[in-house]
Amino acid sequence: LTGEIPAELGSLVNLQHLYLDFNQLSGEIPTELASLVNLQHLGLDGNQLSGEIPSELGSLVNLTALLLGGNQLSGEIPSELGSLTNLNLLRLWSNQLSGEIPPELGSLTNLWGLYLARNQLSGEIPPELGGLSNLSDLRLDDNNLRGTIPSELGSIADLHFLFLGGNQLSGEIPPELGSGTNLGTLWLNDNSGLSGPLPASFAGLDNFSSLNLTATGVCVPTDGAFRAWAQSIYEKHGVVECGNGNGTPAPTATPETADTPTPSPTATPEFTDTSTPEPTPVREASGCNFFRTGNQSSSSNAAGNLLMLLAPLALIGALRWRNRRR
Repeated sequence: LTGEIPAELGSLVNLQHLYLDFNQLSGEIPTELASLVNLQHLGLDGNQLSGEIPSELGSLVNLTALLLGGNQLSGEIPSELGSLTNLNLLRLWSNQLSGEIPPELGSLTNLWGLYLARNQLSGEIPPELGGLSNLSDLRLDDNNLRGTIPSELGSIADLHFLFLGGNQLSGEIPPELGSGTNLGTLWLNDNSGLSGPLPASFAGLDNFSSLNLTATGVCVPTDGAFRAWAQSIYEKHGVVECGNGNGTPAPTATPETADTPTPSPTATPEFTDTSTPEPTPVREASGCNFFRTGNQSSSSNAAGNLLMLLAPLALIGALRWRNRRR
């Protein structure tokens, strides 16, 4: 499909699902779509849409999924999106969005996936995001974010995937990330201002499987317990032990698995209620640049755009696997 989205679609007031993903639609998102008061899923991923995200979309209080990734949207993220309290999934990745992350997004307490990667967002990570009590997947990589990592993120008990690579973050890693979360994947790569040892609390993360510290000053403590924990990490990049200079590489599990990511399994989106549990935890690479390894940069690639769409599907499998174990 080509051309613009017809404003007349705003007359379909009983519409609950609108999926126009992966076409060649252009122009702006019609503000008339805000009249779709019964809309639950709005999928416009992977088009050529431009202009700003209409703030009027914040009135669609029944929305559970807002998918606008992989377009050419610009301007700031409307703070009105913080009114979408039923939202489970917000996907704005790979656009040209700028400005700061609205702290109002911290009101989306039903959100389990927040994908803002590969934009031009600036400012600090709002500590209000620590209020996203159901969040499992947070991807803010490849932006221009600065400041420290908020310790408040450590209060998100279900947080499993955290991708902050390719920004301008600085300071040390807050110990709360290791003590208050269910963290299994942490990518901090390409933040040269990050420094210091990983907190001792990380050694208690039993389900941890993927760590990327490439092009940072973060190191791994050398005590016995932490060394054993580091050795158990299935996928790691740029991980060195604390010491003089750049340190020495941390112990690896086996040569064939230490630096070779493998594709993540996928599942059906949760809002269809047909997903199936996965037998093993999901291992994923960065939100937009999937399967980046070693010294590769944070540059974009076409395959990453497609695979980013599969991230929430894999997340569902991981969540259900974890819940089945409880």
